[in-house]
Amino acid sequence: MGTHNGQPANPSPGYATQQLQGNVSNEVNRLKGALDGLDTRHKSSAATNTRETTLIEVLSNADPAQMQLIRDTYKRCYGTSLADDITNRTSSYFQHGLLAIVCGPLGQDVQNVRKAISGLTADQAVLNDVLLSRSDADLKAIKAEYLKIFGSPLEHDVTKRLSGDVKMMFEMVLKAEESVVPAGVQVDANIVELYDAGQGRMGTDERSFCAVITRKSDAQLRNISKAYQKKYMTPLDEIVDEEFSLRLKSALHHIVRGANDRPMRDARLLDDAIAGFGTKHELLIERIVRFHWDHAHMAQVAAAYKQAFNKTLDDRIRGSEESRMPIWT
Repeated sequence: MGTHNGQPANPSPGYATQQLQGNVSNEVNRLKGALDGLDTRHKSSAATNTRETTLIEVLSNADPAQMQLIRDTYKRCYGTSLADDITNRTSSYFQHGLLAIVCGPLGQDVQNVRKAISGLTADQAVLNDVLLSRSDADLKAIKAEYLKIFGSPLEHDVTKRLSGDVKMMFEMVLKAEESVVPAGVQVDANIVELYDAGQGRMGTDERSFCAVITRKSDAQLRNISKAYQKKYMTPLDEIVDEEFSLRLKSALHHIVRGANDRPMRDARLLDDAIAGFGTKHELLIERIVRFHWDHAHMAQVAAAYKQAFNKTLDDRIRGSEESRMPIWT
C-alpha cells in the first residue's frame, strides 16, 4: 500500500504538520457575517440562501492548510470556534456538510471512524471509505490523530468491533506496512499466490489472498490485475465476486477497483449512496466532502459519473429526496 515508484508515498495534504502561512481575514469575516445573518430573526428566504451560499463558497474553496488557518483565525478573532457557530446557526444535512469541511480531511476521517464504530454494529461502508486504499503515511496520521483525540489505539477500537475474515483483513491494513518494491517487481509471484489462494483451490484461503491485496500500492495492484487476467483469463474483480463473503467482498472490491480506476469507483460509491429506497444523506455528504479536497480528482469523479450513468452528478444529487442537500461538485 501507499508507494510511488518504489518509494513510500508522502502524506496527502492535510495529513502532515505544516507551517501555516497566508491571510484569511477576508474569508473569516465573510463567514462571520454570514453566520451572524443566519442568527437574526425574521430573515427572508432570499437572504438566508445568500448567506448559505457564502458559507459554501468560502469553505469549499479552501484547501486543507487554508481550512486549518481559517479555523485558527476565526477562533482568535471572535473567541469562539467556527464549528460551534455553524452548529448553533445551521441545521440538518447542510450543517453536516459544513462541519465535515471545517474538520479538514484528517479530522473528518478520525470523526467518521469513531462514529462508524459507535453504533450497535460497525458501519463497514464508512470504514472502507476511510481506511482502505490509503497510503501508509495517511494511515499513520489517522491513527496518531485518533489516539490524540480519543486516548486509545484506533487499531484496537476498530478491530474489536469486527469479526471473522473482515477483522483479519482490517488488522492487516492497519499495520500500515510500507511496501517499497517497485510496481513491476514480483508480479508473477503475486498472481500465482492469488490464484493458489482462490481460483486454483477448493475453498478459499482468505488470509493469503488478503495479504497480497492489502500490502500493494495502486500501481502494483494495477500491474497484478492486468497480469492475472492475461494469465488466467479472468478479471481479478470477478475472482473477488466469486470467492468471498459479502462483507469481505465489499472491502476487497474497494481496494481493487480503486487501484484500477479510482474516479469510476468513487463515482459508483456516490451513486450507491443515492440509489435505492431513500438517499443515505450523511454517507453521500461525507463522500463528496472527502473527494472535494482533491479538486482534480473530484472533476474526474464527476466525469466518470456522467459516463457511467448518463446524468451529471449535480443533477443526480439535486434529484434526491432532500432538497437542501449542499452541492460541492
